[in-house]
Amino acid sequence: MLQLRVPRDLKQLCASALLVGLVASPAVAQPPPAAADSATQRETNFKAGFLNGCIKTKQQRGVDERYVRAYCLCAMLEFRAAMSETEFREIIGSDSGNKKALYDLPQFARGLFAQVECENVGRYDGASIDPSEADLGPPRRFDRFSIRLPRGFIAALAPADVPGRVQNFFRLHADLETAAMLSVGIAPATVFPGSRLVAAPEWYLTMTVESLKSRRWENWVHRPIGDRAIGSLTFKAVEWSASVAGTEQTGLIYVTVIGDEVIVVTTHDVKSHAAATLAMMQASMKTFIFYGTDGGERGAERAE
Repeated sequence: MLQLRVPRDLKQLCASALLVGLVASPAVAQPPPAAADSATQRETNFKAGFLNGCIKTKQQRGVDERYVRAYCLCAMLEFRAAMSETEFREIIGSDSGNKKALYDLPQFARGLFAQVECENVGRYDGASIDPSEADLGPPRRFDRFSIRLPRGFIAALAPADVPGRVQNFFRLHADLETAAMLSVGIAPATVFPGSRLVAAPEWYLTMTVESLKSRRWENWVHRPIGDRAIGSLTFKAVEWSASVAGTEQTGLIYVTVIGDEVIVVTTHDVKSHAAATLAMMQASMKTFIFYGTDGGERGAERAE
């Protein structure tokens, strides 16, 4: 079994990032035109400081360059994903009225411990994989859903300009270049052109497939695989394969509609690993719980 440990220098790395973000920030030196620009600049500075501090520390210890970058990216993403938008803004200082010590903030400690599995980034390919819920981690709550992830999966928010709310999860392979990926997207139906006239999930699935095909991946093939139930939710699904940047990949697309919102869940991986990882990610998907705007829950039954 892989042994996990918390990096001893993690707290110092975060503190260094905060110094870069809050003291050396151009947003501090010059008044920004708008508060939103200030918050964006602070976040950019924080992430750059986090990565640079982490990389320099690891390089000084003679750690392999490729692993250094993979580890530090993982650490930064997991630190950010461990907290809400409001909690993260509090840490990077956009809430100027907060005088509380950073180390005392509960989300700061939560961010540190969220990075435990980063020590093993790229080291899961040889692990024994049980494609069942028994091999998944505890439930993790995000903005509109919760899910139990397989070991080693890193959480990363999609860029802010992506319509709706998209949360990506990935696990790097030993080459540190390819990865298994699971994504959850929740968006207003209106982001799909012509959607106001259509309520059937089959239509949204077709539009999602066409969007992927438009990327001009080579040798694209897809086939319907029928309905897939996740607790009280029923998804329309397809399986696909294509050559992406010269690498053969395969995956699944699940789509359903709830009221005026569309949920899209996708998984994919390089074919050399897909036989194991797709089954593992499907087991993870079966634990998906969607939180509606009405306060209701749909999907898998909540674990007691």
